[in-house]
Amino acid sequence: MNVRDCMKSPVFTVTPDTLIYNAIETMREKHVRRLPVVENGKLVGLVTRNIIIEATPSQPMALTLWGLHYQLSCMKVRDVMITDVIAVHPDNTIKEVVAISEKHRIGTFPVVDANGNLVGILTNTDLLHILAKLLD
Repeated sequence: MNVRDCMKSPVFTVTPDTLIYNAIETMREKHVRRLPVVENGKLVGLVTRNIIIEATPSQPMALTLWGLHYQLSCMKVRDVMITDVIAVHPDNTIKEVVAISEKHRIGTFPVVDANGNLVGILTNTDLLHILAKLLD
């Protein structure tokens, strides 16, 4: 079984200049926890809900809810995104992806074609669904 058989496509994405506040709203509206970051169709990074939480000052540090809201309204995805993203190709096997996941301890795999264009996404949750189907 290959990645192309299991990946989700199309993918909800953001750009590096997307405000963190807007990225959070997109995640909430689309019920996703991760967003690939693209520029001109090319994958340039990844932002996750956990990365945003870690980058957000704690409440005592923000002092007020207004201060926290203001900080989020100024921050952009480029300020917090992961840039050393490990992507996979649609022709990779699921076995290869599982090995990559174990080796690097990651659970999100943007799928890019030979030209670096984002064509899908595969997560550990998707891999668990595959396993469940195979066990039926």
